[in-house]
Amino acid sequence: MKPSSLLSFRNILSLLIVVVFTGCSNSIHKQVKSTLPTYEKETVIIQPDAAIFIFKPQPRAEWYWHQDQTPYNAGEYSFSFEFKLKEARYSCGYSLFKHPMAKADSGTFKELISAGQIDLWKMETGTGMPLSGNRVAIAVTGRRVDYTRMRTVVNENSMAIILKEKDSVEQFNRSRPDSILFIQNFPTKSLIKKAVKVTYRNNTGNVE
Repeated sequence: MKPSSLLSFRNILSLLIVVVFTGCSNSIHKQVKSTLPTYEKETVIIQPDAAIFIFKPQPRAEWYWHQDQTPYNAGEYSFSFEFKLKEARYSCGYSLFKHPMAKADSGTFKELISAGQIDLWKMETGTGMPLSGNRVAIAVTGRRVDYTRMRTVVNENSMAIILKEKDSVEQFNRSRPDSILFIQNFPTKSLIKKAVKVTYRNNTGNVE
């Protein structure tokens, strides 16, 4: 096979992988988007192929961020779930830091989320390492497919993170923790922590 033909074949194969992956991801995304308004509190749902984290912070008429009294590089907001899989601790959620060029702003909950970042972190002693973020672009080359591992659904007062990171989802289904820790951080309040029950569902969507 000629090099140009081989490259074309790889591109076609990569595109097929993306189409299959995106189709499965879109199905879960649509399901979560349609049911998100029905949840009244923080919820964690583990399915065979996805972990779904639902965040329900106290509703506000308007949100304020990058406020003048917040020091530069300080964390202003965070909504995250922390859990342990095997011997490692992870944190999955949203955070907003005030960068040096930031200007005070305000808006809806959706706009607040857009101003920050969403990541999956592997926590180590004294440090943390980001494993995946809210990448929305799918980049295809002849040798590599970069796909979105996390998708986010946001409405007026709630947010869901859909984690498709295979190893973490498989570990959840093997270890099956009863609950995991939910942590909220606001500019004018101390950390709010509480245990959230984990719900496990099978391939048919039924609770196990």
